[in-house]
Amino acid sequence: MTDDPTVRHASHSRVGTRFGPYLLRRLLGTGGFGEVYEAEDTVMHRVVALKLLSSSYSHNPAFRERLFREARTAGRLHDPHVVPIHGCGEIDGQLYIDMRLIDGTNLQSMLERDGALAPARAVNIVRQIAAALDAAHAETVIHRDVKPANILLGKDDFACLVDFGLANAATDTKLTSEGTTIGSFAYLAPERLASGEVTPGADIYALACVLHECLTGASPFQSRTEIPALVAAHLTSPPPRPSQQRPGIPAGFDEVIARGMAKEPERRYRSAGELAAAAQHALSTPVVHPSWTPQSAPPTQAWHPPVPAPAPTMQVPQAFRRKSRRRIAVILAALGAIVVVTAIVVAVSSPPNSSQPARSTTNGPSTPTAPIAGAAPPLNATPLTTIGYGDLGGVTVDAAGNVFVVDTGTKKVFKLAANSNAPTEIPIRGLTKPKSVAVDSAGNLYLTDWSTPGTGQVWKVPPGATSPVELPFGAILPSGLAVDGVGDVYVAARDQVLRLAVDASAPTVLPFGGGLFESVALDGAGNVYGLQMGRVLKLAPGATSPTQLPFSQLGRAQGIAVDAKSTIYVIDNSDNLGKLLKLPAGATTSTTPTVPENQSFGGVAVDAAGNVYLTENNRLLKVGAG
Repeated sequence: MTDDPTVRHASHSRVGTRFGPYLLRRLLGTGGFGEVYEAEDTVMHRVVALKLLSSSYSHNPAFRERLFREARTAGRLHDPHVVPIHGCGEIDGQLYIDMRLIDGTNLQSMLERDGALAPARAVNIVRQIAAALDAAHAETVIHRDVKPANILLGKDDFACLVDFGLANAATDTKLTSEGTTIGSFAYLAPERLASGEVTPGADIYALACVLHECLTGASPFQSRTEIPALVAAHLTSPPPRPSQQRPGIPAGFDEVIARGMAKEPERRYRSAGELAAAAQHALSTPVVHPSWTPQSAPPTQAWHPPVPAPAPTMQVPQAFRRKSRRRIAVILAALGAIVVVTAIVVAVSSPPNSSQPARSTTNGPSTPTAPIAGAAPPLNATPLTTIGYGDLGGVTVDAAGNVFVVDTGTKKVFKLAANSNAPTEIPIRGLTKPKSVAVDSAGNLYLTDWSTPGTGQVWKVPPGATSPVELPFGAILPSGLAVDGVGDVYVAARDQVLRLAVDASAPTVLPFGGGLFESVALDGAGNVYGLQMGRVLKLAPGATSPTQLPFSQLGRAQGIAVDAKSTIYVIDNSDNLGKLLKLPAGATTSTTPTVPENQSFGGVAVDAAGNVYLTENNRLLKVGAG
């Protein structure tokens, strides 16, 4: 905490006055919680950072009690990158927190002044803040407000995280609806818009946003200059690629940001330290040289109070990556009430350049709209049926043409018999958050399911059974899966693709190498296809390493299927617009058949005749063979 030039026009009425045993010497900053002063503790004879909380907090008994408890908890954190709390209390009806004074500046001020950081410097700062977060999470303390303004930089970029406990105290006493700075929208994890449960994953998401801002000079969705658009971006838009925002950023950071900002907490890094380690590794990956001229860093802006977070009781559907326009409209309508109530705050707290004409709502360059060589004509997608309320996931089809669909929202599995448009539920007990489905020649169903955060199961459901049998994959977080003709099961699980042979007691790891895998598929020749967000890898039988297939324009690939002719189909949800990409066997580039009303897709499957099935919100679509 040090002098911030952006507060020089703030009121100095208390500078030079006494507050109990403290002599207020200099105003360091202001924010939603109150004011921070450099102060002399005349009892302990030391100079400290003294935060004086505003009256809305000081006069709230529930907040006061919670603050003292949270401050005591934060005071137990001994990591060197956590700003120590000397004490807290109340003097003349005003709450205060006494903290160590850090001689330096905050990261927000530095980014506004200097723009983006060199990648190595950005990683160094994030690594230190990750250590602070991991120390806090080990003590069951969640920060809830990780952002550049709360990161203090001292000599040689020694980084510290401040304000542990404040966000938690305010959230638990329902003060976030009073115009505070909790969970600034630019760094707000999607689940923060849900019913209230916050896990360490929210801090990890925010730290990934901070890393993006350090690398590029802009927060991930800074082009969204209105709050509803910014919130919608966090809910539905794919994470931006920093390597395409500024020259000189290694391509490996794209995957670090994609995983750190995954919509579902279970898909993110398991710890802040894991994110920092991945960022360190990304420094050694190749540098992408974009052909366009990146936008310059935003000009230095005067400090403004961050916008308030939405009330924590707002209800949002479970899945964040696929939203119908109607459901997003409901969320944004709810946000509209907040925007009206806090119109004055919003007016002074818009992101930089908010007074300028509206810009594109995508980060970086626009995706080329001209068709690529060999592009296929648009294909007609026929809606077969509607299921559930808008959270369909995996889909598969058996040899007889029966289609099986997972509805993550209702935790159910449905069957659509061949040549039918009336789905029937398959009663399966005990599912928590089913994601993907596969079927073998004997009619056994296989499901991936997420239970507690960061873990899940792979289930086998024999025909007619209602209780699934857990397969021995161990402690994994499974996503896509496939099953071959002999009953071996293949599962994409974070940075691995696993194979469980029939009757085996443990899976083997296939030699795909690193990266985060979204799904897996098989063909009749024994080739295994591993799908990552930005590429498709093929592992031939007996091979010790995969080859990358020539798919173009992949940015947020999420599902893969292979037909009897070894034609590969991939769904990609870049910019929240679903694309179906097709790569015939032996082709040197993929084509992009477009589908009408192509919102984000949840799953893809193909039958023996070459018909493609897609899930989209609560609809099952069929694209005829061709």
